[in-house]
Amino acid sequence: MKKLTAFILTVAVMLTCFAGCTKKMTVQSLYIGGEYVPVETLMTIDGAELTLFEYRYYFAKAKASIDGGDDSYWVTNEDARQELLETTLELVRYEFAKEKLYGDLGFKITRDMWKSIDAYIKAYRSSMTDDQWAEILEKSYLDEALFRRMNAKNAYDPELSDYYFGVGGQIKLKLADILEYMQEEYYHYKYVCIRKDYDGTTVNLDLINDIQERAAKGEDFDALMKAYSRDYATNATKNGNYSPVDGENSVIIAVLAALEEGEVSDVVEFEGSYYVYKKLPIVEKDAQTDYDVFKAQYISDYIDGVINEIIEQQDIDIVSKYYEDISVETLLWK
Repeated sequence: MKKLTAFILTVAVMLTCFAGCTKKMTVQSLYIGGEYVPVETLMTIDGAELTLFEYRYYFAKAKASIDGGDDSYWVTNEDARQELLETTLELVRYEFAKEKLYGDLGFKITRDMWKSIDAYIKAYRSSMTDDQWAEILEKSYLDEALFRRMNAKNAYDPELSDYYFGVGGQIKLKLADILEYMQEEYYHYKYVCIRKDYDGTTVNLDLINDIQERAAKGEDFDALMKAYSRDYATNATKNGNYSPVDGENSVIIAVLAALEEGEVSDVVEFEGSYYVYKKLPIVEKDAQTDYDVFKAQYISDYIDGVINEIIEQQDIDIVSKYYEDISVETLLWK
């Protein structure tokens, strides 16, 4: 679930969570067999209702993350349809669990906070006509009620972080905590990058093989980077790069996982270039240098862990007989 964090920065807040939200959401319909079938409550999680309209918001976001906005993707990738349903449910469960956590901690939107939220929305749409505003909501799979609750949801995020890690919070982070976290969750490395040969020669391949041999024999890796690497990012990261051990770049992760600290990789061909990687240790100086960056990630991962514990205990009840009819075509009709 950790990978979902960046994806769920702003999502819908459940209908029952905020007593101050009085506007009623749109009733969404599924387009089934040439007819529009209205569906209100789609499922409950721990007794809290999820409407089809709210579900559609999550569904659309999950769809975009898979197809990149290309609707034709679903014509040739039938297997991805199940992935879409599973991803949507993961997002829904995460948000319900987060809402439960807020409630358990006693977080409440005050009258003044609602006033501030409404003032923000008023200022946000002040430069638009009613038609422009309606178009934005439609393209975002929102209505005004859901948009309002989304903004209310954001008001809680700083409070949640402060509850655990702020002044007087539950947890006092030390440099040693961040260092241990970095060592357990990240690979630290540097690399030399040379572009592939596209002219029928092996000039660059010969060069990267030579660099790999010299690096493996102990020649200064930073000097080799400075002299030969053609990746602008290489020399911009003097302290090296970090990649999560469960990161999405499977090629780099596999290479680093196979290396011991201080060891140099074989030549790796990847995305139109040749690479040589050197795996680095993570020491206290690294934690000091990048403390703020990794503290923020530590906090995010910790909160995700708390939320995931709630997810494991959730009781999900699909209450609509039309759940099995949900698809890109039936739900995201225009």
